[in-house]
Amino acid sequence: MGVTYMGLDCLADKKDPLYQHFHTVSQEKVPWTHQPWYGLVTVYFAVATIFVAMVKCFWYMWKDHRYIVSERKLPSILTSFVNVTTAYCRLFGYQQVPELFVRYLSLPTSLGSLIYLIIASGYLLCFCLVPHFWYRQCRGFGSPPLAVRAGIMSTALTPFLLLLSGKVNFITTLTGISYEKLNWLHQFVGVAALVLALIHTIPFIYQPLQEGGVENLAKVNKDYLYVTGWPATVFIILLCALFKKQVREKMYELSFHLHWIMGLGYVAALGVHVYDQLDQQHYIWATAAIWAAQWVCRVVLKTFCRPGSGFFRLREAEIRRLGENVFEVSIDSIKGFSWRPGQHCFIRFVNRRILDSHPFSIATVKEDDKLRFIIVPKEGLTRELYAELEREVAVTKRVLLDGPYGGTFRNHLAFDSVLLMATGSGVTVTLPYLLSLVKETKLVTRVIDFRWIVRHESDIGWIKYELNEALEAAGKKLRIHIYVAEEDASKAKTTTEKDSWSGKEKLLSETSEDALLNQGMQVTYGRPDVHDIMAEYRLGLLRRNLIVSSGSDLMKRTVSQAAAEFQVDIVSTNKHQPFIEEVYLHTESFGW
Repeated sequence: MGVTYMGLDCLADKKDPLYQHFHTVSQEKVPWTHQPWYGLVTVYFAVATIFVAMVKCFWYMWKDHRYIVSERKLPSILTSFVNVTTAYCRLFGYQQVPELFVRYLSLPTSLGSLIYLIIASGYLLCFCLVPHFWYRQCRGFGSPPLAVRAGIMSTALTPFLLLLSGKVNFITTLTGISYEKLNWLHQFVGVAALVLALIHTIPFIYQPLQEGGVENLAKVNKDYLYVTGWPATVFIILLCALFKKQVREKMYELSFHLHWIMGLGYVAALGVHVYDQLDQQHYIWATAAIWAAQWVCRVVLKTFCRPGSGFFRLREAEIRRLGENVFEVSIDSIKGFSWRPGQHCFIRFVNRRILDSHPFSIATVKEDDKLRFIIVPKEGLTRELYAELEREVAVTKRVLLDGPYGGTFRNHLAFDSVLLMATGSGVTVTLPYLLSLVKETKLVTRVIDFRWIVRHESDIGWIKYELNEALEAAGKKLRIHIYVAEEDASKAKTTTEKDSWSGKEKLLSETSEDALLNQGMQVTYGRPDVHDIMAEYRLGLLRRNLIVSSGSDLMKRTVSQAAAEFQVDIVSTNKHQPFIEEVYLHTESFGW
């Protein structure tokens, strides 16, 4: 076995002057020093993506502000063009990828995200694979160009991999897209870096094998770059293979800690491998700087060093059972803590699993001067806390807060119609939107449609007080419809304010609060068809419409699909239809 070029053996004739001449010719044709350019084109694509997302964020923030403070005139030609273009994008972007592909291929749930993934993959693969040559005629003429550019492109992705990993990250700051919405992109960048790393590795194995077989490969494997390259490759393979959604669902705490440990191991190993190789160490230094800056920002702005809240301040949290398999956590001492509707924070219980923290949606608004979380226990920490409540009515724990995070950069007060759709404990996301809307004195919103699907009638008691407060403040502009999915079929199908609430179909006990609650709320027994709910809402679309969905993945997919179909009403409007400018969808799910 062996490879020859122009009569020269690629291994035996390395000292021949003609061999050195061909080495020079090969380097002049495809210079090794030119390869860092491929790292730059990788960075350019990422920066362009961030810039477009940033422009979109500022555009909608400006539009929302203008709609609230100024006269709501008909949009200009330019604005109308942007609205229609956006509607076309959402018509495809809100479409859902088949669940089978999402689950087993770890694809993003929305078609829009998948389209971006395909475009980005095509861009990276074209720049990596299309330029020739892939290999030099002999390995002794220099490293294979394919391997070098793939390795550089993989290294160039590393700063963005770390940039997307932080709960506080600069992409979120610039674009308004919360970190959990960027999680699929973080996974994609990781897989892209892995694929490019494998493309980088294969030529360094294939060409020595071709030229001298296993013996030659074993010899070159002792080279410094080979020795330092394997650890980084192993780390990124493990990072991509072991931390899929299915794995995280099975062992959340272990998965989280292993992930950041392996992530640091990967960056360190990669730094050793590329240091002083075509200045690739600059990507590693950039990665370290990004990680350090984001960590400092998180500690100072979101955790125990928050200005105005005291250094390393512990807060008292009261934990109380709300019903069967549900409990609440209330924190009254919230000095220095501010949040928006739809946000969540991580709670770290000091005397129990101090290293573990869990995300919970905030079920109150900042005007309430307290934090409240409604929690359905799963496995691990939440199940242990619920078990304590079987022995005591309430318990008090010391906690550290990390947050708030999440939500949307859009102003929910700038929409004429708002649909709040939730299942189960997902109501902790939609409830703050409801309370914020009804407490606003100068409200643009004309219709608030609150839909909540619960399993049992008693679940309504979780937020009975808040619903009373909303009904009293909002009046006729608020419609509340609750669906009790798993109640006895012998119950009446529907109860409304028109029915007699004093008979056998009373929902709750007879108190003055319940009487008020009953006057403005509709309750339907039996599992609802979400398609029908969305079709009903579509009939009443106004100029600017906001849909907030939180809860089960099935409901989220159905609502997203319906929101995509609603875009047709924007692009195909006519004089017989009301003017519809926008239908914006915001979904929340803790499936990340």
